[in-house]
Amino acid sequence: MKFIKNSTIFLILLFSLILTQSCTEKNEIKSISTYKVIKKDLLVTINDTGEIGSENESTVLAAFSSKIDTLIDEGKIVKKNTLVGKLSTSKEEKERDKIFLTNQESEYDRKIAVLAKYKDTYRISKELENAQIDIKIAKLKLKSKVEVRDSLAIVKAEEELNTLNKEMSIYQKEIPDREKLYKSGYMSINDLMKSKNKLTELIKQKKYLLVNLKVLKKGPLNEEIEKEKVNLKTAEQSLSKKKQEMESFIKTSNLEIDSSQAKIKKTKEKFDYYSNLIKRGSLITTDDGIVVYGKMLVGDEQVKVKAGDSVREGVSIIKIFDLKKPILKMFINEVDISKIHLEQKVKFSLDAYPENLYNGQIIKIAPVADKKFERDKNNIVVFEVIIKIIDNSPLLKPGMTANIEITTDNIRDVISVPSQVIFKENNKTYCYLKNGEKTNKQYVTTGISNEMETVIKNGLKIGDEVVTEFQEKNN
Repeated sequence: MKFIKNSTIFLILLFSLILTQSCTEKNEIKSISTYKVIKKDLLVTINDTGEIGSENESTVLAAFSSKIDTLIDEGKIVKKNTLVGKLSTSKEEKERDKIFLTNQESEYDRKIAVLAKYKDTYRISKELENAQIDIKIAKLKLKSKVEVRDSLAIVKAEEELNTLNKEMSIYQKEIPDREKLYKSGYMSINDLMKSKNKLTELIKQKKYLLVNLKVLKKGPLNEEIEKEKVNLKTAEQSLSKKKQEMESFIKTSNLEIDSSQAKIKKTKEKFDYYSNLIKRGSLITTDDGIVVYGKMLVGDEQVKVKAGDSVREGVSIIKIFDLKKPILKMFINEVDISKIHLEQKVKFSLDAYPENLYNGQIIKIAPVADKKFERDKNNIVVFEVIIKIIDNSPLLKPGMTANIEITTDNIRDVISVPSQVIFKENNKTYCYLKNGEKTNKQYVTTGISNEMETVIKNGLKIGDEVVTEFQEKNN
């Protein structure tokens, strides 16, 4: 019985659940939220964010891509030429030291080339001098052969001839006496023949001396002159060769020295470059003021730099602000730049103190657009706008984010609707009107708009109910 009772209860509950679901499906209808069209004033504004800055500010940039080793505390007031941070320069120092060694090697190569030039130039110069001396000697010899007789040789030959004549005269007188002694048996045939042979030899020597004396008195032979000419030409060719060798050597030596000098200059430039980078790794202020950390793009957000961060070349690491002349900086999209002008009034509040409202005035609009605006990953074209702060306050600190509102137009007594109710299709603009329990598509002509509402020029009238939202609701 207990089982039957429980089964009956279960069936009743199941039937009730099915019946309830069926009734719910039948009663489900669409609920519509609407906006009733009226005439009112439309305030057109540009709303964007900016940052508190200063008319007098300077920026300390990263001279090269590196890691920030140290940074002075933000908010500290510093003087000009103060060390406020340091970039890691270990890589640059290593490169500089490597270049220094290369430069020393180049300097040694240059000195060796210079010494070698002096040494070989001296050697070849001496060889040139010797070659020039050889030419002078050859010329003198040739001249002596052509123009001058050998007087000393002639005198010597004549003296030898006189001596020979005297000796011959003695033998010529002795031989007849020696023949008599030989015939008488007082002298041997050998002694007689020695005297005759000696006379014969003296006669031959006399003939040779007479010929030689004749030649000496006549002058040198053509063969000797030609020989001296050949010697002179050889000496001249040797001198020309030495001159060419000197010219070639000087050119080669100068090229080696110039090459070493150029290498030294190049490495010195690199050494100076890295030395300058290392020096610029010390972050030094150029003005007095308060320290504010710079910002860099991380993902889609601008975040303040800090010690330990790796930064790219040109990133703003620190800004120095003059607290006496605060300003607002903002960037306006190119589509809105025509809506603002100099001396235009603005209002702004701070993220830190949203309840306080401050007044400002546009004092500068950048004449050139910035297509590389770091904040925007889509590279949207923007213009920098500088706003003078009229309501100065001690609460305004450099680097604070400000929410800025610039009123560009105030249109009175117009029909406007929430911008989200307007749709576009095939270059036509329309919205949905509530007509009893139905909705109708209504084509409209739109005018100016702000961030919330859009002016309707044609297509709607006062009292129309424009659909703002469709909701599924159970009754």
